[in-house]
Amino acid sequence: MDGFREAIDTCRLRDMGFKGNWFTWQRGVSGFLASEEWCTQFPNAEVIHLPIYKSDHAPILLKATVGGGEWRRDRAFYFEAHWLSNSECEKIVERTWKDYCTEPVHARIGKRIKEKEWKLKQRENGDNEAWRVIWSIEGPPKLKHFLWRGCKGGLAVMERLYKRHIVQSMECRVCGAEVESVIHSLFECHYAKEIWRSSMVADIITRAPSSSMGDILVWVRERVEKKEMGCFGALCWAAWHCRNTHIF
Repeated sequence: MDGFREAIDTCRLRDMGFKGNWFTWQRGVSGFLASEEWCTQFPNAEVIHLPIYKSDHAPILLKATVGGGEWRRDRAFYFEAHWLSNSECEKIVERTWKDYCTEPVHARIGKRIKEKEWKLKQRENGDNEAWRVIWSIEGPPKLKHFLWRGCKGGLAVMERLYKRHIVQSMECRVCGAEVESVIHSLFECHYAKEIWRSSMVADIITRAPSSSMGDILVWVRERVEKKEMGCFGALCWAAWHCRNTHIF
């Protein structure tokens, strides 16, 4: 018995308790011991003493649950070869397949491929157009790099930091807006509005699309002279600088 107690202490086992009758056999009681790791993995496990039937021992049921639901393993599906001997097998498979798929598999696959190609082409065209605008701007390389990071979503705004689990909220720390995106920080926030309000492109920025940074770049370039794009990029940088100065 001393060795048994020592084994329990060494393995750090504890009694799981039980539900039901106190005695599981005529001269005593049986039970379950488990480690802390096992109890953590099966937090809802319980031991049940079932009624004695045609024996001097009562059966003991251990109900182990995972994640709040009873543990079970879904049975894998296996096709039985003898099903083919039934004349109705082929008709059942064909009818079920037609009910499940309203169009051929190759047609659905082709449609998905075309959709992906169209989306990639649209994104590529938008990126290429924005890159051409940035490359044509007269200014230092770091300004062009900054604008390109804005187009690619590489600026450390709260929205991006939240998605990377770095901060707890997407809220703008300057004006308190619910979401601080790249568009918000450079064009819609408090400091940004003050900068653009006194600029030569104030009316253009007011009417510019808010779908993406790249769309704004292309929109502005189509409505101003090439030499004015350098000023536009510098004002974007100024808005970002003011934002960082306020936060940090």
